[in-house]
Amino acid sequence: MRGELREDAISVGIDRDGRTFLDGSMLRAGELSGGIQRHLNQGAEPKVYIRADARARHGDVVGVIREIQTAGIDHVAFMVEQRKTQSQ
Repeated sequence: MRGELREDAISVGIDRDGRTFLDGSMLRAGELSGGIQRHLNQGAEPKVYIRADARARHGDVVGVIREIQTAGIDHVAFMVEQRKTQSQ
């Protein structure tokens, strides 16, 4: 099964306003590494899948990556969606 589809996959989202989500739940600053640690303690794959809004600021994404590394994760994958074009 593809990693991001696994039931125990750790999924982090970053919206254009810099808000961070872990498995769909919004977190406050500094809570991400603890949340990831809880997932790891429950046997999750030691890899994080990031979905960042195309308009998210670079600094917000870097901050999330630092928190992921603080949690002890070195394997990060970025999930991307193909931009939809309008048919005429």
